[in-house]
Amino acid sequence: VHGEKVIGQFVSLVPKTVTPNHLTVIGFVFGLISALFIQQKAYFLAVLFWAINRTVDGLDGVVARKRNQQTAFGGYLDIVLDFIVYAIIPIAIVAGAVSYTHLTLPTIYSVQISVVA
Repeated sequence: VHGEKVIGQFVSLVPKTVTPNHLTVIGFVFGLISALFIQQKAYFLAVLFWAINRTVDGLDGVVARKRNQQTAFGGYLDIVLDFIVYAIIPIAIVAGAVSYTHLTLPTIYSVQISVVA
């Protein structure tokens, strides 16, 4: 509840044309960028982008509630994109720890996609 009050102060800064789902996707992008920085061992930037990801992730729900724009799809989108980011962060840590340099996140993702497909 306290966190929502703090984040709720920023709702007025979000343009009316930006929906909660827009914020969810924006937060997701910041999470992906954080993973790329982790893999590149740019930890300060990784933490900065992770903090932005978490802030925007909290803001999307507050905006939805304050503007009465809550939807089942929005809740589902938020959870799915959060889980993707939560899965990619440890992969980025491992990828960054690998001793050879030709293994990058895009390589890991393409291998993962080809295995799933």
